[in-house]
Amino acid sequence: MSVGLDIALTSCKSALLTRQKEMAVISNNISKANEENYHRQRVSLGSNVVIAGDGGYYGTGVHVSMIAREYDTALETSYRQSYCQSGYTDTYATQLGSIESVLSPEGNDFLNESIQEFATNLQEVASNPESISSRTALIGSANDLADRFNQQYQSLATFRDYIADNTSGSGAISDKVDDLNSLVAQLPDLNDRIRDLETNLFVQAKANDVRDQRDEIISKIAKIANITVTENSDTTYTVTLGGHTLVDGTTGVTDTVNLAMTPGVPHNTPTLTWASDGTAVNLTAGYGEMQALLDSRSYITGKMDELYTFAQEFGDWAAAAPPYSTVNTQHMAGFDLDGNAGGRLFSLTNATQPASGNILSVVITDPRDIAASDAAGEQGNGNNASAIWDGLNATNVTLGNESILSYPNRFLSTIAQDVYAAENMATSISATTTMFKNAVAQRSSVNTDEELTNMLSVQRSYQSAAKMISVIDEMISMVINMA
Repeated sequence: MSVGLDIALTSCKSALLTRQKEMAVISNNISKANEENYHRQRVSLGSNVVIAGDGGYYGTGVHVSMIAREYDTALETSYRQSYCQSGYTDTYATQLGSIESVLSPEGNDFLNESIQEFATNLQEVASNPESISSRTALIGSANDLADRFNQQYQSLATFRDYIADNTSGSGAISDKVDDLNSLVAQLPDLNDRIRDLETNLFVQAKANDVRDQRDEIISKIAKIANITVTENSDTTYTVTLGGHTLVDGTTGVTDTVNLAMTPGVPHNTPTLTWASDGTAVNLTAGYGEMQALLDSRSYITGKMDELYTFAQEFGDWAAAAPPYSTVNTQHMAGFDLDGNAGGRLFSLTNATQPASGNILSVVITDPRDIAASDAAGEQGNGNNASAIWDGLNATNVTLGNESILSYPNRFLSTIAQDVYAAENMATSISATTTMFKNAVAQRSSVNTDEELTNMLSVQRSYQSAAKMISVIDEMISMVINMA
């Protein structure tokens, strides 16, 4: 047989085998086109050994030297960082929006309405101090006001405990800690599988599918907390969080996060520590769902404190010493219908701020006990009721120089502004994240039209090689028959 024909046959054989492998890779790309975290794979070809012959060296075709992912490390890192930031802004905006929707359903400011109703009935008593119906209406509006304070305070406490229960710590933060620890626990096995496949002395190949699985886990962790990922020389990932090693790719050692509630009055504080040494977990401000939940809970407890401070302008604890609340102080300066000195109109339900539950109640039940007069025995005197109303409308240093009547509007407006700012930030970061996501998709995702075109090209090459083998076979037959 001719040496040239033999070499040509070998080259065509390698072409057939190579095109079959290329076709398999293309088919795999198309089948996984809709998988979000799949990275398109490409075939790199290398030349086979050359053979020395008469007149020079002869090539023997090509082979598949590598099947690699379309992966841009810098671009993927930028996307992961933006994705982590988006996890924070989306979660924070959602939590604040939920607070606003409960305190102000459909834009209604019920606390403000209750206070305005109380003030209106107070003016009515000032104008008609002898009217039992006016006094009864005032007590009714006072009860409605106390109920509104209690309802809003408890609603905030419920949201706080949804994020992290004030006693047990269970809730959204605890769930995120469990998710984080569960995801981290999967990385050592994936690291080992990739290292075993890619450093095999006999068959070295890129573990593309396993790498995709590992990167998917990394993305899920990154949404929870801002991590740093380093690929080691042995293909493993080392992951750090706040400067602390979460996963050591070389040794396979992992650490876990613990959640405990640090005692406080009235709010216990969720604290994250490392299981290995008990030190605090340092999260990055503005990144990750975990930090967003911690910040949201802190925001809620701050609003609970503000609401309680506001309630203290109406009531005080029964055993408290002067100075009393703004409303009680003025009410106690007046006299009721029977000429008795006025008592407390409102009372706080506890000696100190409670972690949850009611915070304000109405003491007076008998309309005759309303101290509308500023002088004993003057039943037609409504001056003290007017003075109480003046106190509601006066500038109050404790309330940031707002009056009691105007403060509810500021309280809710501040929340609305914070929600607006959080939603705008979430929208902005989402746009950036989408930009990076599209860039990654353009670089790494599967374009089925392109893959089908490549498939046709490979098919034509395969057919050409097959045709060439047929021609060579005929030529070899001719040579044999000539012998």
